[in-house]
Amino acid sequence: TYFLCEQCGMVQLSYFDEQMIKYSDRAYFFEEYKEQYGKTYLEDMENLKNFAQKRLDVIENILPSKGKLLDIGCAYGAFLKEAFDRGWNPVGVDVSQPAIDYVKDTWKIPAICTDFASRNLNGFIPRDNNCITLWYVIEHFTALGLVLTRINQLLRIGGVLAFSTPSRSGVSARSNRQNFYKNSPDDHWTIWSPQILKTILARYGFSVKQIKITGHHPERFPWFKAKPGTLIYTILMVISKVFKLGDTFECYAVKVKNLDFFDTL
Repeated sequence: TYFLCEQCGMVQLSYFDEQMIKYSDRAYFFEEYKEQYGKTYLEDMENLKNFAQKRLDVIENILPSKGKLLDIGCAYGAFLKEAFDRGWNPVGVDVSQPAIDYVKDTWKIPAICTDFASRNLNGFIPRDNNCITLWYVIEHFTALGLVLTRINQLLRIGGVLAFSTPSRSGVSARSNRQNFYKNSPDDHWTIWSPQILKTILARYGFSVKQIKITGHHPERFPWFKAKPGTLIYTILMVISKVFKLGDTFECYAVKVKNLDFFDTL
């Protein structure tokens, strides 16, 4: 079931029995990824690199000086590779040992296999980072407060926190909220919306600088059969962008203060 926090507006998933979801399994990036996107993670590498380029453009517009970058949930390193090629000093973190081995062996980029939400991290996690990123990762953490507190500790003042996540303010949730929650993945523990970003991130020392609405899907509008290339599809795409009805979004925030407390959400 889902619970809504009346103070901050976050929706959180809860189970009545223990869930065992293994991101470290090879299937997560291959068979399961292909089932959802039509190709494996490695087969989708060039597309993922294109996303990385656009995201780095936004980050570098906020933070012109490049430096240390920590990518949490780095998978097989598409974002790390683009950051490295653009002059950043990146390090990856992921729970999948095969993914970490691939990053180190193929891209020659430092990477650490550990659960970032664990009370005791394995390996040396670099501090004083200029940028910390999580691309469709933040919703996978149950202890969100611990994660955001740890990110604050590892990021320097003025550094950028950037992440992407599904949105409950998009057309899918607005048109059929019951189906939206029913179809939400079993491992998405928090369901965000752009409207709650400033409140939550301010609690952990961050100021939101830019919100980019993504994941526009005209074909998901109710009562319309919108197919790519048709006039109705084009019209609904414009409506989706104007009214910010994308099913995902990206957040770019800057650390404005160090935390003097330890909190969990």
